[in-house]
Amino acid sequence: MAYQIIVNDAGVIETQSLNPNEKFINSESSPIGDKTVLDYWRWAFSDLVVNTGRGILAEYLTAIAVGSEKPVRDSWGSYDIQAPNGTRIEVKSASYVQSWHQKELSKIQFNIRKTLEYFPESSPTDAFGNVKNRWSEVYVFCLLEHKEKADINPLDMGQWKFYVIPTAKLNRDLGKAQSISLSEVKKYSETLTFGQIAKTIEECLQ
Repeated sequence: MAYQIIVNDAGVIETQSLNPNEKFINSESSPIGDKTVLDYWRWAFSDLVVNTGRGILAEYLTAIAVGSEKPVRDSWGSYDIQAPNGTRIEVKSASYVQSWHQKELSKIQFNIRKTLEYFPESSPTDAFGNVKNRWSEVYVFCLLEHKEKADINPLDMGQWKFYVIPTAKLNRDLGKAQSISLSEVKKYSETLTFGQIAKTIEECLQ
């Protein structure tokens, strides 16, 4: 399917799922003429260890774990993932190993700061709300736990550990805190495998 722009009634472009074989157009006799979207993705997103790449991967893993029905990532949402039953999920990731040179392993901290809600259908001056909050119902903390840089592999599910905490508990006990340590996370959640995420989310919100 050719690249499409769909603008909804609110004037917002709705992201569509791209065909990885889609080519650049109007580029005959140009070096870009035989390149595809997949070539671009390889160029832009092959580093899965760097913070930004790992964070998006963690969102994808969570979306798959809960069976999210949205075909593409929402870059501007007030929360990251919506489960089929409507549960709003915020995803945070961390790793001991980083892409850059390290003298020691990173200390694990997850961002839990409150944010302003974003309204893409509003004008730029009114796009953000006035109240800071945690807009999800539950947080999924994704830890790339492997500690050896030589064979770190974010595609190896055995190198990940997951934790699930209801947002209400974070609000109740941590208030305006902007981050949470791994030791604090473990006070609220058991260490989970990928296959335990969905069931744990359902159980913790009952």
